[in-house]
Amino acid sequence: ELWPFEPFHDWAAGRARLLDPFAGWPSTNASSFAPKDDNGVWDTVWKEVVEARLRNTELQKKDFTKWWNRLEQVSRPVSPLRGRVCTSSDLCFGTFERLSNVRDCVCRTVNSKDAHFLVI
Repeated sequence: ELWPFEPFHDWAAGRARLLDPFAGWPSTNASSFAPKDDNGVWDTVWKEVVEARLRNTELQKKDFTKWWNRLEQVSRPVSPLRGRVCTSSDLCFGTFERLSNVRDCVCRTVNSKDAHFLVI
């Protein structure tokens, strides 16, 4: 059962992504724009997901949608790349709205210990 949600559920392609505030945003060039999760919504949703999985009941699309919507309220969604929006399609993976109608690229940062690896 490699694809538990297919073909019975329809998932829209090309939608925004959410970056984890603890591991996702800090690993990008836009770490200073990372949203603050002062109310601990990410931790709360994480605990709910763990509890739901421990119950061994089949998770439904509505469960994921509910969690996603809650996280989206406290996060800064990252839209997928379109065309030649960013200078590097190797390191950049999306854009976010920094200011009203101003979009910036979100790119993986390469630290000095990884700099000797060729990125293809």
